[in-house]
Amino acid sequence: MNPFKNMKHIPTHEELVDKAFRKASKVSRDPHVKDKVMREKLLEMQKISTVSNVIRDNIKEIIRSVPNLDEVPEFYRKLIEISMPVDDVKKALATLNWISKKVRELELDYANKIKGENSIKRVKNVRRAFYGRVSSLIKKRRDAFHTLIQFKKLTAEFPSLKDMPTIIIAGYPNVGKSTLLRKVTGAQPQIADYPFTTKKLMVGYLDNELQLIDTPGILDRDPSKMKGIERKAITAISTLPSLMLYVFDVSETCGYDIEKQIGLLKRLMSLFPNLRIVCCINKMDLCQDEEKLRKLRDELEKLGLRWLETSSEDEKSIEELIKFLRVEMKNRASPRRRRHGHIPVREIKP
Repeated sequence: MNPFKNMKHIPTHEELVDKAFRKASKVSRDPHVKDKVMREKLLEMQKISTVSNVIRDNIKEIIRSVPNLDEVPEFYRKLIEISMPVDDVKKALATLNWISKKVRELELDYANKIKGENSIKRVKNVRRAFYGRVSSLIKKRRDAFHTLIQFKKLTAEFPSLKDMPTIIIAGYPNVGKSTLLRKVTGAQPQIADYPFTTKKLMVGYLDNELQLIDTPGILDRDPSKMKGIERKAITAISTLPSLMLYVFDVSETCGYDIEKQIGLLKRLMSLFPNLRIVCCINKMDLCQDEEKLRKLRDELEKLGLRWLETSSEDEKSIEELIKFLRVEMKNRASPRRRRHGHIPVREIKP
């Protein structure tokens, strides 16, 4: 599961200070204290203590809610590194911890100053000076709050993954990856008829025993030229799966010809030489070129890969795909290329 899902709300520096001051404004005088100066001293000291406690308690909750960044699973560490420097997050947390300690020091210092005053006016002035010091202290470190706000927003979008066998669905945009994920698992990914429709890593589960992840974007470019979501896909592929399901659009209606789709497959095989890969020749109901289909089959034979032929409109082929994935994952200890060739299903007429 996403280790960051239980992170506390991160306030802005202004929100935190305002919250503390509002809480302090509700502190009332002790009517049992008869001496006016002493009564004001106790009131202003209580306000100082309240401001300090609210700030320190909120900071403590924030720090406690952030998982140890050196101990989170590799997949999540890499996702963070793609989006922002981990050291920036650690520095922000350290800054908040420093603020907490400094506010406590100011609380004790200004409480002692109030004890030494003998007029109500000077007592109030000491409390106001404390408010000013705290406000200035936190304002100067507002970047730490901003960093953690961005960090929480970022990590909230991370997929919640389970510790179970994982299948990565890869291939060019619009080849039918998201539709297959929906058909196989019942998940509801965003599906649309234009490139880069998958904006996040979409996750679905089969029998609550297999985890399937739909990877976004185009993965055939140099990593330095990839968009953030593409690098996240590479991260998922490199750290998570027990198996990759590579999807072809045999109809080429996705906008990429078969040769280009084969090229991407070969690139992924070279990037992840130890990862078992099986293929899905999809959109068989739209296939109009038997010669291209034959060449694709021949190429997969040469690569020593297994494949299924499917159509989202043909429930039998989807059932066969589900059955195959169940069996394949049970036998996931077997070598990637021990068996290859077409995994037969009922013929789908073009």
